[in-house]
Amino acid sequence: MIEPSPNDLISKLGAAEKAALRILVDFPGTSLTDPVRNFFESHPWAGVILFVKNIDNASQVKALIQNLQTINQNFYKDYPLFVSVDEEGGKVSPLQKLVTPSPGNAVLGTAGDVDAAYKLFKRRAVDLRELGFNVNYAPVVDVNTNPKNPIIGVRAFGSDPQTVAKFGNAAIRASQEEGVMAVAKHFPGHGDTEKDSHLDLPTVHRTEQEFEKIDLYPFKEAVKAGAWGIMTAHVIYPVLDKNPATLSKKILTDILRKQLNFQGIIFTDSFAMAAIKEHFDLEEAVMRSVEAGADILLALGDASTQMDTFDILKKAIEKKKISEENINEPLRRILSFRHKLGLDFHSK
Repeated sequence: MIEPSPNDLISKLGAAEKAALRILVDFPGTSLTDPVRNFFESHPWAGVILFVKNIDNASQVKALIQNLQTINQNFYKDYPLFVSVDEEGGKVSPLQKLVTPSPGNAVLGTAGDVDAAYKLFKRRAVDLRELGFNVNYAPVVDVNTNPKNPIIGVRAFGSDPQTVAKFGNAAIRASQEEGVMAVAKHFPGHGDTEKDSHLDLPTVHRTEQEFEKIDLYPFKEAVKAGAWGIMTAHVIYPVLDKNPATLSKKILTDILRKQLNFQGIIFTDSFAMAAIKEHFDLEEAVMRSVEAGADILLALGDASTQMDTFDILKKAIEKKKISEENINEPLRRILSFRHKLGLDFHSK
């Protein structure tokens, strides 16, 4: 049987399927308990992220991912689930015992050997793929220009935009050559903040010229390098918009889509972070992020909040509160990349 094309598939989907395909989730534990299995059997989610809480050893991770993909096949046989991880290397390495170790981005950037870094990123991508992952929320292409930054710091390749772009592009090429989607983050830049968006809503006080020269440059280069994914930042740039980037149409659509001509998947950072959760009602955040141009919402945390996110999106689609273009275009991208990753995985 030939799987329908994305367009054919979308034409047959109801509001529930369309909503679920826009939401990426997480879950507790290292195996599929009955409630977790039911959670995935009941909804064709866009994807899943695994954290330390889900990871024990290599065979366990492989089996867990295989079980999730088997469930997904009941929905879309040739469109594998996005199975993602935050494997940046260095201090952010939930798979540190299971993948080739990395000294971290700051050390790599300081050493200055892009070729050596590329080989390391390539090895990491092979390791990820062998475990079953097809999406990695890396590289970090924030430019770390603020010594008081509590969250980026050594996760960045450095404080020079050109250095960050060179190493970021090496990571993107290496990952995607091995069939693992690279997701450059955190757009439009988290490097000049003095607050951690996990805990508060940061503001970056740049002029427009500073923003374009420093923060935007590595993302512009990442798009040119062919990054398949970009993750948003829960950060306000007053010079661009009064809204945080995740909820800003000017930043996600006008700058990222139109100005930079980005054709890949826009992932939001987690909606469970305080920058969103403590400052916006969930329905407002969901609707505004979709209207801004986000493709996939990271609805992480407890299952009830994830289901609330799903219900908000489903009802909005049913009541036509979201334009046809804002429903179908993201779904085409999501399904097209899921299909591509499936083909890439099986060709390796």
